[in-house]
Amino acid sequence: FEMVSGFIGKGVPNLIRRTLAAAALDEQVDQETALTVFHRHYEETNGRYGYVYPHVAAGLRELRRLGYRLACVTNKPEALAAPLLRMTGLWSYLEVLVAGDSIDSMKPAPQPLWHACQLLGVD
Repeated sequence: FEMVSGFIGKGVPNLIRRTLAAAALDEQVDQETALTVFHRHYEETNGRYGYVYPHVAAGLRELRRLGYRLACVTNKPEALAAPLLRMTGLWSYLEVLVAGDSIDSMKPAPQPLWHACQLLGVD
C-alpha cells in the first residue's frame, strides 16, 4: 500500500502506469486493459470505503449560506466523481465539477482551477 499510495494524485492513467511499472508488469499487461479493469472495479466499490470528514457538510452549508459559490476540482474521472459526490451528499453544495477528464490538464497544473473559476464566473 505504501508504494502505490505514492502514485495517487495525478490521475488514474498515471496510477495504472506507475503501478504496472513498479510491479514489473508494464511489458506484460496492456495499460488500456488495466485501466478498463480498474474503472469497472472502482465503479463497483465507489463510495463503499470512503466517508466525509466530520463538519465538512456543515462547513459547506455555511459557505453556501454566506453566498459563496462552490466547485469541486478533482483528478477523478467524472463518471466516478459525480456519483461519489451524490452518494456522500456533497453534490448539493456544488455548482461546478471539474473532473480529471473535463479538460486536457489535471492537478497539480493550475488549468483545472482556472476552468472552475471560469465556469463560476470568478476572475
